[in-house]
Amino acid sequence: MMPLFFFLIWGSKTKPAVRGAFEYLCKNCGHKTVHAITSVKRYFTFFFIPIFAVSHKLFMNCNACGYTLEFKDEAREKMLEKLDKIDEKKEKNEK
Repeated sequence: MMPLFFFLIWGSKTKPAVRGAFEYLCKNCGHKTVHAITSVKRYFTFFFIPIFAVSHKLFMNCNACGYTLEFKDEAREKMLEKLDKIDEKKEKNEK
């Protein structure tokens, strides 16, 4: 009888997505410019298929100087609510 060998391939994959853009005064360079809001999710993968999200981070990037700010805790939740409301308005306008 031959022994059975199983190969398990697992890992993680990061998926960034731009959620929106707002005009803010940059804390780093002082320019009032558009800042991109980027959502970054890390997924657990099994045989290269994303199974579930392991982490979810939200960043704001200055387009002038490249300064990146990570939203934490309450600020992150408030920004996600704001982005969700904008998405809902876009869906209503498309109908």
